[in-house]
Amino acid sequence: MTLLFSITACSSGKGGTAAGGNEDQQPDNPVPIVDVSLGLEPQAIVAEYEGGSLTAEQFESYLRVQVFINPQYGLAIQQNDPQALTYLIERYVAEETLANRADQSESVDEQVQHQINQLKSEYLTVYNGDEKRLKKQMKDQDVTDQQLEQFYRQYFLASNHLGSKVTDEDMQRKYEATKQEDKDSFVVASVRHILIAVGEPPTGLADGEKPRSDEEARKLAEEITERLRNGEDFAELAKEYTDDPGSKETGGLYEDVYVTEWVPEFKKAAAELPLDTISDPIKAEYGYHILRVEKRTEHTVDQLQGIARARFVGEIIDQKYLEFVNQDLKEILKEENIHLPKQDEK
Repeated sequence: MTLLFSITACSSGKGGTAAGGNEDQQPDNPVPIVDVSLGLEPQAIVAEYEGGSLTAEQFESYLRVQVFINPQYGLAIQQNDPQALTYLIERYVAEETLANRADQSESVDEQVQHQINQLKSEYLTVYNGDEKRLKKQMKDQDVTDQQLEQFYRQYFLASNHLGSKVTDEDMQRKYEATKQEDKDSFVVASVRHILIAVGEPPTGLADGEKPRSDEEARKLAEEITERLRNGEDFAELAKEYTDDPGSKETGGLYEDVYVTEWVPEFKKAAAELPLDTISDPIKAEYGYHILRVEKRTEHTVDQLQGIARARFVGEIIDQKYLEFVNQDLKEILKEENIHLPKQDEK
């Protein structure tokens, strides 16, 4: 049950006309306002399902929230695209059904507020921190904080209900399947490294400094590699030479990191280089890396931590949600009980 919001992606350039917005308004409103009207009477039934029904008024309210969270849905909704609208009806019914099955005593307030804050933060990035423009966007799209809270509350109740069904066997199967795809998926390493950038380094150029050519960067990396192999202190050389701002102050150290978080060339060396060995210069996206792996281990499924564990469990929840949609939902919501207007009726 992945949330799909990306406001910044939908606001690039002039904002497009994804929802048929007025082009004259787009410089001021890079995320277009979407007309979600179905062209039906408010109490018209758009779907009947086991345990309830969905009116046009309720569905339009849901659509307004969806396009505020997921502007990429705008064009399809604007055009009354039946495939998109059917998908959103199925999602509404699935989330309501699963939320109703959840433990209602469980508090999701913290998750709800965190998600709302994250969503608004994306809008504020687009609007350069202007809260008045965010409020106007919500007003023009006819979306309230209360509606966002209701939407996310139902979402997290449903998601947490599926999460409560994740078993140790599910975790082990997912673990083994992930390792089949990449044997290093759960390798954790502490790596000290020095980056010698090609071109302008991520830290920027000092006054009078010129971007390095590939040959200059490779030559300097080879010289530093030789000095390290002759016993000079890695941390001191990293502080002096590295162009990586993320590790300069720690003497080039990245500690206890899943190797899958690094670019392929760096990952391969971190996973395979013998411990306490100085690597040859390794060419990657930003330049040449010199590595020394100080510690390396492989986490078992029970040792997964933090973001890695949350992502892992989230993927299993997504699988369970798809299973629910493809099996249970077909009995709860039958295709013949979905009543949408034709595209030319709007």
